[in-house]
Parts: sequence; C-alpha cells; structure tokens
Amino acid sequence: MNIEEERFKYQTDYLKKNPRACFWILQKLRDNFLDSFSQEQRVSIACSNNHSLRVKILCDYFSSPETPISLSSLISEWNEIEKKTKPFQWIDIKNKDQVYWFYMHIRRKINSNNYDFTAITDLVHMELSELYYIAHYIFDDWSSSQESKELLQIKMKKNWEQKKYRDKVKGKKVLNIYLESKVKDELKKLAKENNKTITDFVENLIQKEVKLVNERKRREENINKMNKNRRPLLGKDASFSPPEGLFNLPKKYR
Repeated sequence: MNIEEERFKYQTDYLKKNPRACFWILQKLRDNFLDSFSQEQRVSIACSNNHSLRVKILCDYFSSPETPISLSSLISEWNEIEKKTKPFQWIDIKNKDQVYWFYMHIRRKINSNNYDFTAITDLVHMELSELYYIAHYIFDDWSSSQESKELLQIKMKKNWEQKKYRDKVKGKKVLNIYLESKVKDELKKLAKENNKTITDFVENLIQKEVKLVNERKRREENINKMNKNRRPLLGKDASFSPPEGLFNLPKKYR
C-alpha cells in the first residue's frame, strides 16, 4: 500500500467514525459539485438516508482521481467548522420528542431556506438520526460567528429545559403543606428508596389509597345489593299457624 492509498484509507476510516462530518461533506458536494457525480451516484445521493450509504457514496466518488475537489481539503474545511461548532451533546438521538423539537427549533432560528433536502418528503417516517444530522448540518453550515453559535446553543438548551419543566407540571397544581421535620425526612428516605421524587412518591401513595377506598366501596355496594335482593323465608306479613289439632294431641306426644 503506497502513501496515497494509506491516506485514503485513513480518511475513509475517519468518515466511518464521524457521521456528522460525513453528512456535511456529502451535502457540500451535492450543493456545489453535483454535476461531477454520475447518474447512478446522483440516484444514490437522493436516497442516502443512512450513514453507511453515505460512506459508500463518498468512498466510490473519491476513488476516482478526477474529482473537482479532494477529500483532504473537505476534511480540513470540516475540521475548522468543527472547532467552532461543538455538537449538541445534550440531545438524545433516541428521544423522538427532543429530536423533533431540535429540528424544528433549528429551522426556525436559522434561515434554512437555502438548504434543499428534496429527498425528504415525510419527516414523520424518517429515522431520528437522519433528522438529527439534517438539523446539525444546518447549524454547522450556518455562516455566523462562533459567539453567535455558542449563544444559540445556550439558549436552546435553556429553552429545552423550560419545555421539559412545562410538560412535567402540565395539569398539576401547587400544594403547600407543613410537615414535621422527622416526617419530612422519612418521606425523603422512602422516596429515595423507591427511586422516585417526593412529588411522584406522594402521588403514588395517594393513587394507591384512592384505589383501596374505591375497591372497599365497591365491595360494600355489592354486599348491600346482595342483601337487598335476598328473598326472605317468610313473607313480610306471613304468620305461622300450627297444624289443626297439634295442641290436642295426647300429653305423651306433646
């Protein structure tokens, strides 16, 4: 393996390990050098909806010596961008609500009209990782100062925390109560042992008690219903009359 082959292997290994860089490089080629791709490669680009496929497209493309730009130069350009744009590490790529929020927030905050993702026709059925990389690409390619990007990241994280809190307390009311210090300490201990917050633990206790009360009421109602429907052995106005002549039997039979 000569030096060029070793360099190419190193670069392709880098792409495999860095989905964000791979997405950015392919999108840059698509935006600026689409004519340099073959018809088959263009079809592949239009359908490139996962990281492995993007790596394959780039490897095939740069295996040709007649590309208008080198992979080395694109990686160098990406490295400069990466220094200025730290990744959104607090985004959970498996959290559907968070990834959708991240994507929509980026598109609202940054003028994304310049980004044409024509292959994306249905965001609902798209892989969350793809939606994440699209949003990150818009942010990475945003021609703004490093300070502006950092400020937006700080604001976005704060906005997300506020959204989480609003969602958490939605439909809930504040309850101020006084407890003895010892009781409060015991409550904290019980909540911790059950891996719950104090609020969640108290809610759980109340829900259990409500369930027990309702079950007890149902049992009592069923018993009352059974007693009400039970037929008496004698009618309400019935009276007992002994057989005729019962008390006229000889004394020895009485």
